[in-house]
Amino acid sequence: MRSITLIPATESDLDRIDLCRGYIDDLVKSDLYDLASATRKAKKEIDDILKRPTASFMLCFEEEEEEVGHILMNITPTDLFIFNMEVYEEFRGQGYGKSILLAVEQLAIEKDLNRMTLSVSPLNKRALKLYKNSGFSELFVHMEKRL
Repeated sequence: MRSITLIPATESDLDRIDLCRGYIDDLVKSDLYDLASATRKAKKEIDDILKRPTASFMLCFEEEEEEVGHILMNITPTDLFIFNMEVYEEFRGQGYGKSILLAVEQLAIEKDLNRMTLSVSPLNKRALKLYKNSGFSELFVHMEKRL
């Protein structure tokens, strides 16, 4: 298992990291959004999330040396919700995703939280497998109809 350190992101990290990219891709793949409308939706939602006082954007480092990904969460007094998690492409398939989730789970335990939740596109098979193998269970199916 890889050792992951979570470090709070800075303003300059926000400038260099595209938090919307994966979400935009998922929206376009759903066939509900074209690229322009998916981009608008993703940027608005991520901007709204980042304005929340409970939002926490963390960089993920292997043993504090190399940045391997990032995670955007909302932490309330009882819950931790993962809005966005990305393992950078060159590190995928090497166990980093599972290690990041374990580091986040440890953070939740240290904060005495009751649960961790997240949403994932059903088209993102790799992420679905990671989350299920990490102990997450499917609770709801969120559906949308574009008008």
